[in-house]
Amino acid sequence: MNALTHERTAGHAVGPTRARRKGELRRWLVRIGIGFLTLPALLGLLFAIPPTRAFLIDQIIYQGDIFFPVQQKAAVVRLVSPYPGAAPIALTVPVRHGTVVRGIVASPALHGARRSYLVYLPPGYTDPANRGRRYPVLYLLHGSPGTPDDWLRGVHAEYAANEQIAAGLLPPLIMVMPDVNGDRWRDTQCVNKWDGTDNEMDYLVRDVVPTIDARYRTITNPAHRAIGGLSSGGYCAFNVGLRHPALFGTLFSMSGYFHALRGEVFGSNNPYGHNPRFLAANSPDRYVGLVPGVRHMHLLIYDSTADGSYAGFARAFDRQLSHLGIPHRLVMRHPTDFLIWDHTWLYWRGAFRQALPAVGASFGR
Repeated sequence: MNALTHERTAGHAVGPTRARRKGELRRWLVRIGIGFLTLPALLGLLFAIPPTRAFLIDQIIYQGDIFFPVQQKAAVVRLVSPYPGAAPIALTVPVRHGTVVRGIVASPALHGARRSYLVYLPPGYTDPANRGRRYPVLYLLHGSPGTPDDWLRGVHAEYAANEQIAAGLLPPLIMVMPDVNGDRWRDTQCVNKWDGTDNEMDYLVRDVVPTIDARYRTITNPAHRAIGGLSSGGYCAFNVGLRHPALFGTLFSMSGYFHALRGEVFGSNNPYGHNPRFLAANSPDRYVGLVPGVRHMHLLIYDSTADGSYAGFARAFDRQLSHLGIPHRLVMRHPTDFLIWDHTWLYWRGAFRQALPAVGASFGR
């Protein structure tokens, strides 16, 4: 009797507990559902206010600026090794800052259109003692959507150059950040458009490069001229560079691709048309083996194993270059942060710091 009473008591005790748990679960599901319904409405409201919309777009494009600010107010900086797997470099050095200036290119290739560019001039460029000194030059191509300012706000390229020049990891160099789209929301893929109305590649090689060589003290030979980019800018760097080996001796790509793909073109832009020959002519993986002197060029490819299809593009191009016997370097990073997808500014900042010493070491070789 006592046992029977105990079982009934236990049964009555368990029932309300299960009911409470079910009730709590339902309440949480309702809250989550309300959250999913409320979040789009809230974002829509925020985007409807022009100042808020501009701020949010800025932070989405320049991911990480709020949460990972860069402060370079100190007179010293401590560097880590730029090479994967290497021990940190125990080095503290005084840092002298370079200068970033903005200029305009009036482009005959673009029917007189005026495009802006940014130029990083290394520390000491204006010193009287360096008045006759000339410098290697690195062209940096942004992605889409994007602008030249991405390299400063998103990648912090000038900070990386300042630190590595001070540490002796990088020779003093000029970095040029041209506008390859003409508008943040355009996407030209840096090709001469299929119908001849937009000659973006000619703009880069016939207008931008000669303008920079005329205005700044660059070393004007391919052994001292490099071109690189991120995402679609990485594709641009390889396609432009391989098609003009007499201009560029070093190419690097961060999270880029190596085949002309209409699906990679941002928005409704379509610079390729529907001509298979035109697509093939702008696909580095189709013609790289035919490039004169390609085995003497420096080809650097950087990506993350968590970069989705882009990681596959990098590995496939690596296999192709190896099969053709073309020297190159592939650096694949295993993600160490909380991000699921590494196609972000957090990855590009680190990859750029890895790429810079390799680019610097290639100059003159």
